[in-house]
Amino acid sequence: MWPLIQVWIPALCPVQLGWSFTKLKQREHLILTPGENAEMICEQDGADQQMYWYRQRGGQEMQLILFSRMENLNIEKELSDARFSGNRTERKTFILGIRNNASGVYFCAASLHCD
Repeated sequence: MWPLIQVWIPALCPVQLGWSFTKLKQREHLILTPGENAEMICEQDGADQQMYWYRQRGGQEMQLILFSRMENLNIEKELSDARFSGNRTERKTFILGIRNNASGVYFCAASLHCD
């Protein structure tokens, strides 16, 4: 069972006042042997349209890896690295595929879409 990670996201849309409370769930840890591939699954309980995957390596800033505007749309790669792939066929789930020794700490995030 995955631990629940609670994230507080302020609603930044001008027509919405207050806060949007979305809970995100992802694996606590995953240890692989060299050359092994993995999938990290992020699930949200809200209706946030946009979802993100970030990676942080020792002593460095977090980097945005993948960005999804909405389910069933193309996943945008922010980091040009073939070791990462994404899949989002449902609004509440964003899957990160990791290949070939891409070590780091991975974070998932979600946000509302505002025009």
